[in-house]
Amino acid sequence: MGGSPTLDDQFARVRMQRLIGAVMANRGDPAGLENLRPAIFSLEQVSRTAPSSPLVLQELATDYRFLGVLLDGLGDYQAAAERYQKALSTNLLGVTPHC
Repeated sequence: MGGSPTLDDQFARVRMQRLIGAVMANRGDPAGLENLRPAIFSLEQVSRTAPSSPLVLQELATDYRFLGVLLDGLGDYQAAAERYQKALSTNLLGVTPHC
């Protein structure tokens, strides 16, 4: 007990923040956006220690994509497009070629 959180713990927290953000956004609360930012920050930190982990990259791409959806819904199309591009780039990093 007490040590650093495991990767599974970090993913559980990120998923919870994403879910809370989604519920808030679906209710029209723009604060849903602010719930996603700590999740993305946490995943970016994890990705620095595990830069080639497909699971980390997939979770990060999911959050970038979700942030893009929220920004799009708020009418911030430029920021949304940037997040969609970041999601796509992150997804491509996690792709393993099948040769």
